[in-house]
Amino acid sequence: MGQYEAAIADYDEAIRLNPDYATTYHNRGFAKDILGQYEGAIDDYDEAIRLNPDYATAYNNRAYTKDILGQYEEAIADCDEAIRLNPDNATAYTNRGRVKHSLGQHEAAVADCDEAIQLNPDNAIAYKNRARAKHSLGQHNEAVIDYKEASRIQPDLAETLYSRGKDKVNFGHIQSAKLDFEPALELAELAGNESLKTEIEQALQELDKAS
Repeated sequence: MGQYEAAIADYDEAIRLNPDYATTYHNRGFAKDILGQYEGAIDDYDEAIRLNPDYATAYNNRAYTKDILGQYEEAIADCDEAIRLNPDNATAYTNRGRVKHSLGQHEAAVADCDEAIQLNPDNAIAYKNRARAKHSLGQHNEAVIDYKEASRIQPDLAETLYSRGKDKVNFGHIQSAKLDFEPALELAELAGNESLKTEIEQALQELDKAS
């Protein structure tokens, strides 16, 4: 994490020298995201958008951060704007699908993930998000197919999600951590990774005890 703290210090200095450059605020916000400084990240994305109202990536990343904080309606509005500015933005559809799943809008979540996959067939996260939505719709066989495709595209996806979830636990965002642990568990089971599966199960049990 030290490199991100150093990056923030560099961005602080860059902003001091040129306070009107939207990209610097965006990049500092992204570094803050990595460190779990979500409110500070949103402040930086806000400023980036104020300086450049057509900054689609800033809207998209702000949406992701608002999703972590449970600000679902605002997250969807940001995804909508990112898509309006860049209709070929597969990541924005992926993020919006994740948020809609969090809101229980599972069919709409599948539709967004479908669009994301059409735009980028190698989008492992979109397959993972679609699998979760299909599972919620009772489409369990189709969900397994999507989980397998996500693993094929990104073989270390289970480990990546689990690691990200642990970071969120450390930052106190329990519900968002569960949204990473649960698909990580599905992927570990499909891969036959018993040690990782056991570790994730224990982590989920600890979260259940804490909640």
